[in-house]
Amino acid sequence: MGKWKYGVVLDAGSSGTRAYVYRWLNPEKARKGASKEQANGLPEIITKKDWGKKIKPGLSTFADNPKGMRHDYMDKLVKHINKYVPEEEVEGTPLYMLATAGMRQLTLKQQKEVMLEACTYLQESTRFRIPNCANHVQVMTGETEGLYGWIASNYLLNAFNDPETHAHGEGHHTYGFLEMGGASTQLAFVPNATESHKHFNDLTHLRLRKINGEDLEYRLFVATWLGYGSTEARRRYVDSLIKASGSSERISDPCLLKGLQATKDYKEVKHGSTPKDGPILIGTGNFAECMNKTNPLLNDNAPCPDKPCLMDGKHVPAFDFNVNHFVGISRFHDIAHEIPDLFKSKDPYDFEGFKVKVEQFCNRPWDAISASVEKGEFKKMDNDDAIEACFSASWLINMVHDGFDLPKADPDVIAGKLNTTKSYLSKTKGKGFLDPFQTTNKIHDVDINWTLGTAVILAAADIPSGNESLPVGFGPNTGSTWIDFEAKTKQGLEAEGEDWHDKLFKDSPRRVPGLIIFLLIVVLLLYFLSGRERRSSWYSKMMRNGSPGKRRRFPGHKLFGFKRSEQAYESLEAGTAAADFELGDFASDDDSHSDSSETARRGRASGWATPQINVGLDSAPLVSPGYKDNVAGSSAAAQAMPGIGSVLGRSGRISRSESKEKLTRSESKEKLFGSNTSLTAMGLHGRGSRAGSPTRMRSPLMSPLKENVD
Repeated sequence: MGKWKYGVVLDAGSSGTRAYVYRWLNPEKARKGASKEQANGLPEIITKKDWGKKIKPGLSTFADNPKGMRHDYMDKLVKHINKYVPEEEVEGTPLYMLATAGMRQLTLKQQKEVMLEACTYLQESTRFRIPNCANHVQVMTGETEGLYGWIASNYLLNAFNDPETHAHGEGHHTYGFLEMGGASTQLAFVPNATESHKHFNDLTHLRLRKINGEDLEYRLFVATWLGYGSTEARRRYVDSLIKASGSSERISDPCLLKGLQATKDYKEVKHGSTPKDGPILIGTGNFAECMNKTNPLLNDNAPCPDKPCLMDGKHVPAFDFNVNHFVGISRFHDIAHEIPDLFKSKDPYDFEGFKVKVEQFCNRPWDAISASVEKGEFKKMDNDDAIEACFSASWLINMVHDGFDLPKADPDVIAGKLNTTKSYLSKTKGKGFLDPFQTTNKIHDVDINWTLGTAVILAAADIPSGNESLPVGFGPNTGSTWIDFEAKTKQGLEAEGEDWHDKLFKDSPRRVPGLIIFLLIVVLLLYFLSGRERRSSWYSKMMRNGSPGKRRRFPGHKLFGFKRSEQAYESLEAGTAAADFELGDFASDDDSHSDSSETARRGRASGWATPQINVGLDSAPLVSPGYKDNVAGSSAAAQAMPGIGSVLGRSGRISRSESKEKLTRSESKEKLFGSNTSLTAMGLHGRGSRAGSPTRMRSPLMSPLKENVD
């Protein structure tokens, strides 16, 4: 085993795919050479600027032609990775290709086709460790992306390794995480003790491991808003202008600088030109009106079935700004500094100062701004940036202060209660991370990216623990978390990516009953789909023993008789299956931007992919199956066959509709099934329904922890 271990993560974003290479010391070597302070921290993750490479366009552009990515697109990524991972380490280096919001907007079928093609290429063309496609190459949920980002930002801020320096009060030492991309926005934070108690079942339980083998455990809340990224928000804004204007070909837009004409995609239209698609937007340069028109995009009036809620009716535990301090990255940082940088301002984000500078910029005419851009006076702003700047600024202000309810000024109580030191402030170089909200994209010259969070999990999972039943990873914040983690570890790597037929036919206690039920289902389907005449023919042959007038009973009469039917199908009608693991699904192909419905919220709370590293195995999947909600009316045998949804309903029963024409021979039915037997009694009626998510009752097995439990 070499000195270094490596990990590769491909971030398939909406605008392009970026390859990241990370390395860390082999745990054995790290322990031998570590000081006491180093041993009491997480492994050191190393990456360099030239180890990353981005190629365009986004992976989602191959939705209609997945094979088109194979050569020119994927080849560039693979060639780059091979430069920085030593050849002798390639076979032991895990590779993950995880797609974000751009791919989430495709249909489920398109997602699967694109990701399968990408994985097939990587498996055929490289020797990196990709034991299964389902977990190593997938569309990642927004919640998972937010959690990885939370790990990355707190890792770079040194909040994990030096909790005393980062003490915010009441046992808190981590920072909340906000990320805005082009298509979605993510949130992750650790609520205070009171909110953690109230919303216990909404939290995610995370475990990391120090070099000395001690565990770090955190319980945090994670949420995502699809459609609330800067690009998607602007699209929704323009759509609202077009809808309000009716059929007008020229529409006033207060978020565009006065005198600017643009297409609905915010591309400049020269005077006298006519766009081929859609109306012309005419800039009026009124920032106050722009703020008013973008605010409704937050959908603050959406129903809130589970209080408290933030924008779009999304349930989020209440913030406590005495201990909750947020770091905004990606578009939060870019937008917050784009216009102030033009005024030579290097100060941290400040609402009042930012608003003044934005109004000064956005109330100027387009001709003046355009001339400055052409002369190179705005070094960090090109023509496209200038067109979008005022909308982006209004969206940032609305999102931060109305969407997330972050204070517009620092509460006096914060300064009085913080336990900070001059040495800490010097380490953060005046970035002000102890304020309620600050933005950055780099800490100590390292980019904050969710991919770093995956590397932290991989490196921490390499470290052996005294208790092998407690692997590194994360999952639901319930009393059964550790049992589930242990069970998943023992299943092994290949179980992570197996298909339903693998689960059905592998060695397990449920193999025989599962196989019997499966064959029975096939027989019943063939019988009921064979047609009336063929069924009559089969029935006649089975009821005769070869001599005229002499009949024998149908072999299945005891099974389908009334009394036996009640006993045989009792478990299908009344049983409740325990929560179990299933492969993390791809993101929903629902094109709606709202994740706020009760059904959607429940599904995301327990169904999104929960990465977990299998300690002690040769290969460890980063993104492991999620946890499935309890399903009312399911049998254990039906749960053993998760992949045959077309045959079984959620309750394990066959879904079937019958016409009157096919049931006219009532006397035949009575002879076949028994006079008192109905399809309902046999468990052959309609599809069952899924039970609700667990209640928000606090688990009696666990109590809220402080952020760090060593």
